[in-house]
Order: sequence, then C-alpha cells, then structure tokens
Amino acid sequence: MAILDSFPQVEVTIEVNGQPLQEHRESDLIVDPPHRTLRYVEASNDDAFEIVLTVKKGTVFRGDCIAFDVHVDGDYIGGPIFWKGSCDDEDNSQVEDGRIGPRNTVQKFRFSGLDISDADRTLPKEDERLVGIGTILVTFQDCRQVREVKETLRSKKKRKLGTVSEKAVKGRALSHSIEYAASEPRADEAVKIYKTRPVDPHEKEIEFRYRSLASLRALHIIPMPPSLEERDVTTLSTDEVAELQRRVRENAIWEERALKIKRERGNPGLTLRVGDRDVELVDLTDD
Repeated sequence: MAILDSFPQVEVTIEVNGQPLQEHRESDLIVDPPHRTLRYVEASNDDAFEIVLTVKKGTVFRGDCIAFDVHVDGDYIGGPIFWKGSCDDEDNSQVEDGRIGPRNTVQKFRFSGLDISDADRTLPKEDERLVGIGTILVTFQDCRQVREVKETLRSKKKRKLGTVSEKAVKGRALSHSIEYAASEPRADEAVKIYKTRPVDPHEKEIEFRYRSLASLRALHIIPMPPSLEERDVTTLSTDEVAELQRRVRENAIWEERALKIKRERGNPGLTLRVGDRDVELVDLTDD
C-alpha cells in the first residue's frame, strides 16, 4: 500500500481481482518529500483494476472531511469524500473502478497495451497525446464542507491516444494506457456533489506509474532475473533444463571452433637445420 510518512492515516492501493498489486520504489535510497510519494506497479494487458482509498480508524479530521481527487492518464475521474466520524470505529474504504457516465452508469478501468509504431520518427501531436499516460494520481487534503451542488457528475471524455511511435515512448519506458469497458449500471446510489474549501494548503499526492514487467526491468525498478547458468539446477523446470543443455552444447561447439582457429593460426612454419642453427621458414603466401 502507498502511504505518506506525513499522513499515514491514508492508504491507496491498486487492485486486480481483489488483490493489491505489488508496489516498487525507484530506490530505497530516495527519500520522499513530505507531501508526495511515488510507486511503480506492473500492468498486464486487459486486466481490470480498482483504485482503493482507505482512511484508517481513529483518523483525526481537521475539517469536515478529507476530500480526494483521482486522475488516470492525466484525466480527472472523480473526487471521493470521507466525512468526519466515518472512521471513528473502523477503517473506511471507497473504490474508484471506472469512469462515471450518465444515468448512474460506469465504464470500468482496464490496462491496455499501447499501439506502438516502429517508425523512426515522431507522429503528429504525440507529446500532447502522451501527457499523463502511464500514471494514476491521487491527491487529498482536509477540507470544510461549503454546500451541496445540484448537478450531475460525469467524468471527462477520454482523449483518443491512437498509435504512438517507439521513439516517443522509449525514453519513458511507456507500455500501457488505461481504457474503459462498456457501460454498465453502478451498484452504488447516485453520486452527490459537494463544494469544499481546503483547511490545509498542502495537498498530498500519491502517484502510481504502471508499466509492463519488461519496462520495469528496463527502468531498473525490478532487477533482471538471474540467467539459467546462474540458477540452481534443482530449481529449473523441464523446459529450462532442456534450454540450458542446448546452450551448453552450443557453447561447446563455439569453443571447439575457436580452439581450432587458434591452433591453425599458431601452427609454426617449416624448420630446417643449417649447421648448428635452426632456421624457420615462414610461408608468406598465407593471408
């Protein structure tokens, strides 16, 4: 779970099939600033996911509520509110699982692999289209309630990303974006909207960057796995043992070839004895 040292009463997790995704830091040597933290999670194609916000039991509220804002791929999704008193006796959690639509419907989140072109050039408006891609940002702060707002909540329409160039995504190790499933009825009641005013001017931020396993390794967030040669043979599968044997045979062939070449290159020329001296004759016609 991602938490802030300055506000450990709030936890945020990204969950797939009800299980939190493992979180990774850039480095254990990096110290987070007081009001912000960054985590990396692994994204897999077509996995539906949820953003779970939790305020811990006994949290002291400085205002009427703790108000959240959630953005995915740079687009605003929603602003859950935890009211004072809601966490007196137990932890309280709310789930953001998709984009809210008309008539109390929702389009649920899922990870989608980027459509990447191998063209050696950038494509039109590429930097603009990639702003925020690969990120899930949760911000929150203590607030006072001002009033209820009588309007219908609808998430902003998602930008169309389209095809992006390998050149544009390589430096950022981008691999996925967030897409939305078909609309379905929401199980919860219709959303109420409130206007709030911050009590604390310092907004807290918890950011997740989601990447494929290969991208996380390219960024050195996750270490590369040990090679088959480095692993304990007893831990290898049948297929891995077969692959290791193939590599050993291949290496043996190359070593034999290299040794043969070395012998041929090191073969001495003809030696004749002239008197008491050995004279070496070198064939200068060889390349």
